[in-house]
Amino acid sequence: MTKPRINLGCGLITYPNEPHWSHGMVDRDILIEGDWVNVDRNVAPGVNEQVDLFTYPWPWEDNSFSLALATHLVEHIPHAPKIMGFNGADELMNAGQYWQKNVVKWRERCEELANLQDGWFCFFSELWRVLEPDGMVHLLVPHAASDGALADPTHTRYVLPQTFGYLQKDPNGQFDYSIGCNFEAPDPAYRITEPYRNLLPEPDDDAQTREQKALELRYNMITRRNVVYEFYQKLTAVKDADSD
Repeated sequence: MTKPRINLGCGLITYPNEPHWSHGMVDRDILIEGDWVNVDRNVAPGVNEQVDLFTYPWPWEDNSFSLALATHLVEHIPHAPKIMGFNGADELMNAGQYWQKNVVKWRERCEELANLQDGWFCFFSELWRVLEPDGMVHLLVPHAASDGALADPTHTRYVLPQTFGYLQKDPNGQFDYSIGCNFEAPDPAYRITEPYRNLLPEPDDDAQTREQKALELRYNMITRRNVVYEFYQKLTAVKDADSD
């Protein structure tokens, strides 16, 4: 049986539906079909569950979802996480039915999250937990070197594609960031701004032209602001199959 999909911090944009204009980079096929759970901290039309995603742990059990969508959300993750489980019965009452039936596991999970180094890892550790093995995450993120990322006073962090490399366990074991998860992060897709779109490949470009354009675009992305407006990052939850 196919597990549902979760739309994190959905606001007024809920699925399944035709993609919102701002979600044009996201694979259309995943948005127009499937069983979706639309989640936001505010009550709004189409919101299925009201959850503060920056309070941990989340109310869903392990391996609950096959896919997750989060658009312009992760740049708001607070550095200092709010972790339940340290103030007694009142927090347990708000933790949800899954944790109320698994109180010992809830307390253990709260301790695990408290030992993570940053709210970034708490968020993605919980996302990893509630996804099934090989579950996909689809993210739209403002590029750190863009006015959209820098101007918003509610942003808590500036994200580059390399930031998601910190969600992958170091295979050599040289560094331990206490990440609590393991995601594969392939190269993203970029929304290039108008002045630099001439550096995107054209169908009739030869190999040398394509390589030259790619080098010039990369150079501009590194040295200039507002070359990229946002990027579309996919992640895959790397888990043991028997964890389902």
